[in-house]
Amino acid sequence: LRSRDLKVAIAYSSVVHIRIIITVLLRVRVLGLIGGVWIIIAHGLTSSGIFRGANIIYERRHSRRLGVNKGVLSFLPSFTTYWFLLIVINFAGPFTLNLFSEILIIQSLISISSYTILPIRALCFFSAAYNINLYASRQQGCSSNTLKYQEELTLREIVVLFRHCWPCVLLLLILNLLINSITSTKIL
Repeated sequence: LRSRDLKVAIAYSSVVHIRIIITVLLRVRVLGLIGGVWIIIAHGLTSSGIFRGANIIYERRHSRRLGVNKGVLSFLPSFTTYWFLLIVINFAGPFTLNLFSEILIIQSLISISSYTILPIRALCFFSAAYNINLYASRQQGCSSNTLKYQEELTLREIVVLFRHCWPCVLLLLILNLLINSITSTKIL
């Protein structure tokens, strides 16, 4: 949480997902493996999107320092929306693919041993806290630098950020349809 480099802070946020996936691979359970595959897919989409967002900030400010890059909300309101979506998807916010994946993984790990509940809760909590801090620290506050951001995102930047957000939502909808069709088939 004390990292001063934006890209290093983003890379550290990936550590939680990697630790969860390694744990799932060591404890082979079907439910956990399914959750692990889904979390890998979601993480690949969101993490690269967050890195692209950091690069958008870097292109405007020519610095990766967190202190220099405060106050994005006042300069790039459209960027803030995409940044928020990517951060929420990354930390398993409500109705996201990462949340579904983490639920499957947690169920799998808890079925192995009840001693895993506390470390899993800590991992999930710190992942969310870390990502919320990453979002809030960039969006709010006053910049210590007098350089101004370019006022709006370019069409290319909007398309790239959108392409990182929509697959996670689409995959979750497809997964929901599959689960509903399987559930309705079992009921009949």
